[in-house]
Amino acid sequence: MKRLLEQLVLALKNKGSLSNCVSNIELVFRDLLYETFGGDDVIHWARINNWIIDFYIMSLDLYVEVDGVYWHGLNKSLSEIKKASKTSIRAKRILKCYFLDRKKDKYFIDNNIKLSRIREDEIKNITKKNINEILYKNIVTSEILNSATNKMMIELSINLLKDNK
Repeated sequence: MKRLLEQLVLALKNKGSLSNCVSNIELVFRDLLYETFGGDDVIHWARINNWIIDFYIMSLDLYVEVDGVYWHGLNKSLSEIKKASKTSIRAKRILKCYFLDRKKDKYFIDNNIKLSRIREDEIKNITKKNINEILYKNIVTSEILNSATNKMMIELSINLLKDNK
C-alpha cells in the first residue's frame, strides 16, 4: 500500500494532475522556500503516516502545511461549521478537513516531529528575512492542540446546552 501511494503521487506529479490541486498561494510559498533554502533542501508533497504534507525542509527537519482560510475552517467557529455541515456538502468537507488537521497535529506532537502551519493570509508578509522566524513561530505544540481541543469542547458543550433547551 505504501509503495502504491508513492507511485501514485509520483505519477500525478509527473503528469501535472496533482498540481491542479495546488493553490496559487502554495506555489508562491513553494517558490519562496526554494529561493530561501534551495530546491534540493525542500520536498514539495512529502509523505508521512500515509498523508501528503505540503512541504518538508530537510535542513530544519520541519514539515510545513499551508492552510487555506476557507477550506481549513479558519474563518468560522467550529460550531458554525458544524451547523452548516448539516445542510452543506462544502461545510462537511471543511469540517472533515478541520478534524483531519487536528489528527495530524496530534500525530506530529505525539511523535515529536515538527510541523509548522502557515495560514494563506500570512504568506504575503513572509520574506527571505523573516521566513525562519515565522516557520518556528507557527510550529504546532501541545499547548496549541490543547487550546483547539478545549475550544472544540466548549463550543460543543454550548451547542448541547442550546439543543437541550
